Amino acid sequence: RLFKGKSYFENECTTLAVLPSAIYLGTKAGLFSSKDNGRTWHKETGNLGRSHILAIAYNLKEPDYIYIACVDGVFRTADAGQSWERIFVAHPVENGSDAEEGAEDRDEEERFSGIRYISCAAPNLNCLYLAVSKGVQRSCDSGKSWESISSYGLLNQDVKFLLFSDTGNLYAVTKS
Repeated sequence: RLFKGKSYFENECTTLAVLPSAIYLGTKAGLFSSKDNGRTWHKETGNLGRSHILAIAYNLKEPDYIYIACVDGVFRTADAGQSWERIFVAHPVENGSDAEEGAEDRDEEERFSGIRYISCAAPNLNCLYLAVSKGVQRSCDSGKSWESISSYGLLNQDVKFLLFSDTGNLYAVTKS
């Protein structure tokens, strides 16, 4: 065992990326990194330190660029995790509902968003694809701008996972 969180949500590991500079581990309680092969772990601060991490995308040809999809949006680093910038905004909701609930004492709430997964396009390092509850978003400028791509052929627009083949074909897994 390389990692043990301090709470239930920290122990719920959701994604992992092993890069030359560090190991990145996403949990339901934030992003952790280890620069010594898992002997010690550092929890990120800010949104990435408290948000449910959904997926990590990277390309080994540019290992300093790492993309994190989480409940609060998509974040990018261009310096191997020294600093992070939000490049796609999501509006999380408590327990999957937009309804406002009464203010009562509760344990830590699980939050949800429309973001599902992020993937880098193998042939073009600047292109990112984001699986969301209403289709697929694409950015071909490293996340500076985003556009919806056609959902023609999808039986359901709630895209859960994306994968690029070696030939550059994009495959999407939907709820259906």
